[in-house]
Amino acid sequence: QPSSYYTGDLTTAHYKFSLTSKLPFLQPNSLLCKFARFQTYLTGQYFREQGEISRRSYAGFGHYFGIGLVGTLSDLGRFELNYTLPLKQGLNRAGLSFGFGTEFL
Repeated sequence: QPSSYYTGDLTTAHYKFSLTSKLPFLQPNSLLCKFARFQTYLTGQYFREQGEISRRSYAGFGHYFGIGLVGTLSDLGRFELNYTLPLKQGLNRAGLSFGFGTEFL
């Protein structure tokens, strides 16, 4: 029987596959094409609930497909504007997200 005071990370699995390419239908030397890229990705994750520490089932594994734009903001970092679709009913709804990070293209 697991302890009721368990405070560890309940994530047991995560994956991400992504493809990044130049923006379609633009000239290769255009300003937008130099600083932005188009991306598609497939990601998945599995989270356990507190009461499921001893039980493991892959029924709760969520898979998502997304498309988006990735660009650089000078030397500050990168931004992402993504639209994500869940590939399994009953999971989170499709949605738009924005992110900023320090990893560059």
